[in-house]
This record gives sequence, structure tokens and C-alpha cells, in this order.
Amino acid sequence: MLEPCVDLHPSPRGSLPEPEGSRLFGRPFLHHVGDWPRTPEGRPLHFLAQVNLAKEVLPSRAVQAILPSTGALSFFYDLDALPQGRDPEDRYRFRVLWTPDLSGARTIDPPPGVRGVP
Repeated sequence: MLEPCVDLHPSPRGSLPEPEGSRLFGRPFLHHVGDWPRTPEGRPLHFLAQVNLAKEVLPSRAVQAILPSTGALSFFYDLDALPQGRDPEDRYRFRVLWTPDLSGARTIDPPPGVRGVP
């Protein structure tokens, strides 16, 4: 409980050129739709967040020491199954992707089967 937290502060829309801004939900910046992770059954995972590591201030030196300083981390989760991580099979229900270089990345619409994308 004493670990530093992460504060989220929204930027005005359009204040950062795409894909430099981090985002919660919506559509991620990826190189192509084939980068979108799926469950073992083939369903696309839901996009949760993307953090541009070159643009964000990370909360502690310990976190900075284990994460790359460039690229983006994209977080995906199976909102249909809602795994809690207790079962070893749950490891197939979420993904964290590191995209080392965002140049050439574009906003990718989710594949068919992803519900509730704003």
C-alpha cells in the first residue's frame, strides 16, 4: 500500500499528435490489425489502455528500471470471461504488448467480436 500510485491527467483533445498520447479504452495504435491479441478460442481481447513510455512520467525509479524507455505498452483483457488470475489458464485471457517503435502505427479498429468499444 505504500508503493507510489499512478495519477492520470487528461490532456485536451488534440493537444498531442497521434500516436504520442497515451489512452484508456478506445482504439490502440498498432501497426496492423493482426497485432490484436485473441483468446485461445479466437475471440479478440478487449483493449484497455496504451501507455507511450517515451512521453509519460513513470512513478518510481524501480518501475523505470524494469520498463523500456521507448515505445508503447498496450493492455488487453478478456472482458467476456473476466479471469481473476487464480487459474493457470487465465494467462491466456490477457496480454501486454510492447511496440518498440510507434512510427508507422495507426489507429486500429477492433476486429469483429469486441463489444462496447466507445
